[in-house]
Amino acid sequence: MPSRRPALAFAALLLLLIAIPMPAFAAPGPTQLEGTLELLHGEDFATGKATYEYRLQTAREDVRLEFAGEAPVGFVNGAKVRVHGKRDGATLVALDGPSVGEVLLSAPGWSGPRKLAVILVNFSNDSSRPFSRAFADAIVFGNPNSVRAYFEEESQGAVRLTGETFDWVTLPTSNKTCDNRAWERAARAALAERRVDLSSYTNFMIVFPQTSNCPWRGMGHVPGWATWINGAPNLRTAVHELGHNFGVHHATALRCTRNGERVRLSTNCTQAEYGDPFTTMGEAQARHGHNLSLTQMGYLPATAARTVTTSGTYVLTHAASTTGTRILGIERGDGTWMYLEFRRPYGTHFDNFRSNDPAVTGVTVRLGGSWTAIARTQLLDMRPSTSTFADAPLRVGHGFRDRVSGTKVYVEATGSTTAKVTITITGG
Repeated sequence: MPSRRPALAFAALLLLLIAIPMPAFAAPGPTQLEGTLELLHGEDFATGKATYEYRLQTAREDVRLEFAGEAPVGFVNGAKVRVHGKRDGATLVALDGPSVGEVLLSAPGWSGPRKLAVILVNFSNDSSRPFSRAFADAIVFGNPNSVRAYFEEESQGAVRLTGETFDWVTLPTSNKTCDNRAWERAARAALAERRVDLSSYTNFMIVFPQTSNCPWRGMGHVPGWATWINGAPNLRTAVHELGHNFGVHHATALRCTRNGERVRLSTNCTQAEYGDPFTTMGEAQARHGHNLSLTQMGYLPATAARTVTTSGTYVLTHAASTTGTRILGIERGDGTWMYLEFRRPYGTHFDNFRSNDPAVTGVTVRLGGSWTAIARTQLLDMRPSTSTFADAPLRVGHGFRDRVSGTKVYVEATGSTTAKVTITITGG
């Protein structure tokens, strides 16, 4: 009869193991990753909501980033960054607060000549062609009020957008998921198979039949090379997304209250993501960018932008002038700046304001980051008693005091070419 001792010994050992408390597995702790950042902005103009997609390309993987609040200054497309956070599968949830991360190497500049490839694509499950190549080409390159004409006029001829619109390419993939980054790569590969030389193109616009699987009307790198248009292209969407490519953020507006009453600026403000009606980076369908945007895109010479550090009376030439000071910047002391500009009716299709519009009879006041920071601008409503931002500029004979910096701005006069403002700097 076999001995029962081995079985008894095993049972005793098992009981002993069960009795000994085992250490609990700790939750994944904080980690840090380094790599090249990819940033894309997506727009849903109908709802006024924007999407921000951050991805980090490390030496080994492509990781999605999630931020509890705003990403750190300088976290833009192409920057080399370090991010601190906690892993959740293929996502790194960034820590909140000042320890979220740092920029190791700033993003490269994206100035110089622009050559745009507009590529119309459809999919294995949707081969429709709801608009023609000729239609898209006219919107971007051919019409008198085309995207090409917009940037040439806005930049005073400094940017001449060249390029071509390529006819429909059916990608060997479905649009049931919104994998727009893969669509861009596939579109370029398809043209390469047709022996199209894309090496001279600086920017690529991927246009496809509208799908609800992409929760945006347009999307673009900030800054960078690729834009995506969900549905038939139009001037506003194409210009807006290329504006992101060229290095500018959204033009928002602030609606502020104090004790239940609307005021110009307070500690109780809500931000309208596309609220600025004076630029296509905000609410406008076909208005030029404001002069901080133009400065950041490299359209304005250094002499056109002036930092105010002392009290005095300053002359602003109108935004579309080719001489003089076209934008004044005032540091507020909290990391933000206040910017002043003066617009006048200009051109045929874009800045064709009426001569008595508030936009061209007063001085516009915006808050923003530093001269070079790719950050939202915030239009201040200098006439908060009305329900619109269309009359937001500061009128002649009116002043504004910034409670953060103590700076006072008073509009002395406006004319056909210039505006005169008196600025009082605290201690200046």
